[in-house]
Amino acid sequence: MDAVVHLGEIVGDPATALDEQLTQEINMAATRLVAEAAKGYGARRFIYASSCSVYGAGSEILSEQSALKPVSLYARTKIGAERALLALNGPDFHPVILRLSTVYGLSFRPRFDLVINILTAKAVRDGEITIFGGEPMAAIRPRGGRVPGYHSVPGSTAGQRHTCTCGDKCR
Repeated sequence: MDAVVHLGEIVGDPATALDEQLTQEINMAATRLVAEAAKGYGARRFIYASSCSVYGAGSEILSEQSALKPVSLYARTKIGAERALLALNGPDFHPVILRLSTVYGLSFRPRFDLVINILTAKAVRDGEITIFGGEPMAAIRPRGGRVPGYHSVPGSTAGQRHTCTCGDKCR
């Protein structure tokens, strides 16, 4: 096995807030266990779907070196999992962290806790939306745009983080 792509966590602020202990066990401890199992079975790379939410709120353009400012349990567990995975980095095992943006669009299970879906629902219901603050910015990308990020992960990214937002490739 060359690589494992890990997507199995509790996602989003509302879902993670239901049971803090369970969220920590699944999002941090279980993620570490999956990575340890992958390493034990000889996987060389472990690609982890983290989140841009680790950066918190702000107006500046961010990079992998930007300060982490989590404002939710979800973001804190993403940071904890990233740290646990990077601690496993070694000559034969290379975790790669992808800090993904929010995906929007039609789906079988729409989420109405995402800002883009809230604004769309408000526009449909009220015929208008109001945005406060002048220059809002959110890391969002259309549904179907997630996969290119995984395919563009370079082979030499051992123990690195990449922020994937609106482009076709991670940087």
